[in-house]
Amino acid sequence: MKKNRKLRRADSPFNFILTFGTLLLGILFVWIMKLEMDTQIETGLKTYLQQQQQAVCNIVLQTEAEPEDTYPDRLIANIEEGFETSASQFVYIEKAGQLLFVKNTAEMNAVEVQQLDLTSYMKRMEKSRGAYRTSVFQTENGYTVGVCVREDYVKIIMGYDMMYMHILMYGIIAAVCFVMIVYYLQYVRIKGRRKINRLTGELQQKQLLLEQEVEKNRLAEKHAGEAKMLQAQRTEKEVLDLESIPKNQYKFNFYLNASHAIYIDGTRGEVHPHTWEIVLHVAKMSSGLVLFNQVEKKVEEFLRRYQSRSINDFEPFTTINPTLENLTEFLLDSLQKELNPLGWMIFMIEVSETPARTYVMSLLD
Repeated sequence: MKKNRKLRRADSPFNFILTFGTLLLGILFVWIMKLEMDTQIETGLKTYLQQQQQAVCNIVLQTEAEPEDTYPDRLIANIEEGFETSASQFVYIEKAGQLLFVKNTAEMNAVEVQQLDLTSYMKRMEKSRGAYRTSVFQTENGYTVGVCVREDYVKIIMGYDMMYMHILMYGIIAAVCFVMIVYYLQYVRIKGRRKINRLTGELQQKQLLLEQEVEKNRLAEKHAGEAKMLQAQRTEKEVLDLESIPKNQYKFNFYLNASHAIYIDGTRGEVHPHTWEIVLHVAKMSSGLVLFNQVEKKVEEFLRRYQSRSINDFEPFTTINPTLENLTEFLLDSLQKELNPLGWMIFMIEVSETPARTYVMSLLD
C-alpha cells in the first residue's frame, strides 16, 4: 500500500499535466470547430441571401418596362404575387430613406410602415425577432429593394444548429476517449513500474539472503578456526608434569562485571551484562612461603581492564565469539601466563555465567 501511494505521489504532476493538456486540447478543438461552423454559417447566410435577392431581382426585371407613374404600384404588386415571405424573411421598398412597402407577416399595415423610416423599422424588427441579414440593390428608377432574412431562420433551415451540436458531441466523445486511452496507457505504465519494483525487491532480497549465507559460512569457518587457535595457544604453554602438582592446592574466587554480545547463526545478538564468577584451582610449584596476595593482585590487575566494558571490544573477541566456553579458555590461558613468573599453576578453572550455569576446564583427568 505504501509503495502504491508513493507511485501515485510520484505520478501526480504527470497526471495533472496530462489532464490539463487534454482539457486544453478539448477546448482548442471545440474552439476550432466553432470557428469552422461560424465560417460555414456565414457562407450559408450569404448564399441563401443571394438566392433570395436573385429571386427578387427577377421580379424587379419584369417591372422595368412599366411607366414611371405606375412603376411603384406594379413593382409592389409583382413582389406581393411572386415572392414568398414569412415571419423570418421579408422584402421592403424604400426611396430617399422613406419606406414605401414591406411584405411581411408582421401585424403592421401600410400606413404604419410609411410612418417609419428604414432604420426605425429595422430596429423594431430586430428587437422583436432577432438579428437580420440584408441584401439591397437599386432599380433603374431609383428605388431601393432590400431582402431581409433572420439569421436564426437560415441556421434552422440549413441544419447548422444540429450540425453544431453533433460536432460538439463528437468532440466531447473524442476527448473522453482520448483521456481514457491516455489513462489506460498510464495505468499500464504504473503497473509495469510496480512489477519492476517488485522484481527488483525480490532480487535484492535474494541477494541479501545470499550475503547472509556467505556471512554465515564465513563465521562458521571462523568459529572452526577458533578452536584451532586456542589449541595452538595451549600447545605453546609449558609442558606440565601433572604428577608434580603438590597435594596442597588452593582455590581463589574472582568476579568480572562486564557485558558481551553473542553471535547466533551469524547474527549478532544484543549486548547484555553479566557478573562472571571465576574460580581458580591453583598449586604452588615451588617451595617456600605462600604469598596469596601476589596471586590475587596479579589476577585482579588482569581483570581490571575488562571491568564494566564489553568483552567484544578486546582481542581475541573482536573475531572470536565471546561464548562462555571461549571466555573460559581465554581466561585459563591468559591468567596462567600472569601466574607463571610467580611459580603458580592453574590446573582447573570454573567460570559461572549464572548461578545455574558453569563451565569447567581441568588439566587433570
